[in-house]
Amino acid sequence: MGQIIQERFLPIFKVILSKNSFIVGEEVVINLSIKGKVSKFDEKNEFLTVETKDQFFVESLLTGSTSKSQAFVKEVFENEDFCKIGSSSIVKNGWKRETGFLNNDLQKIQDSDYYQKFSYSLKSEIPIQEWNDVVSNLNHTLGFKKFSDLNVDSLSEVSGIQTSQNEGLFSAICDLNSTVDVDCVQDYDLVSENSLYVNNTLTSDEIIFNSVILQDYSESIGNKVLIIDDISDEFNTSVTRTFVTSFNI
Repeated sequence: MGQIIQERFLPIFKVILSKNSFIVGEEVVINLSIKGKVSKFDEKNEFLTVETKDQFFVESLLTGSTSKSQAFVKEVFENEDFCKIGSSSIVKNGWKRETGFLNNDLQKIQDSDYYQKFSYSLKSEIPIQEWNDVVSNLNHTLGFKKFSDLNVDSLSEVSGIQTSQNEGLFSAICDLNSTVDVDCVQDYDLVSENSLYVNNTLTSDEIIFNSVILQDYSESIGNKVLIIDDISDEFNTSVTRTFVTSFNI
């Protein structure tokens, strides 16, 4: 006997399909014989980069050993590398980083004020009094700390050597312009580093100065200073005084 059931009493399933996703580092297999290692997977463009010594073929079914994802190979792009081997080689030794280099403008010591991650400086010919309000309105209340690097340019109609003739007198004006860093001291000292190899890596553990001697020091912060009254004016060195003291026994 047939029955009529309302639709609201029937279970309704919503099917959501998702694309396969391969895990970087897992092993992919084709027919249990061709294997490779996933080095990169672009899920948006569906590009899979595999490191393998075997030959992958089009229309082959590729399966991930960990993710269990499957995909058919539509196109194969092969990358070949070549290495030229000879009887000799050129090895360039040098510094991998410039940390701690002297006279380097890019090396700064963080002072939680000007040199910090939450500060910025505007380099302009306009003083900070004119642009401070405008920039402050654009910045968040808890934003960055701003500084001003004012550029002062000297203007002259004629550059170089200027001459003026007045009753046979000759005067020469030489205008020399240069840009220097006020935070950098030039020719402070000649230094060398004690370099050594640690785990086949060139490192250094000591900086040797040529003429300047640097040594450790102790800094005292928060010491209490006691004020001692000067009572030297209460003593008279020209008069001899005798004091008698009694003791009870």
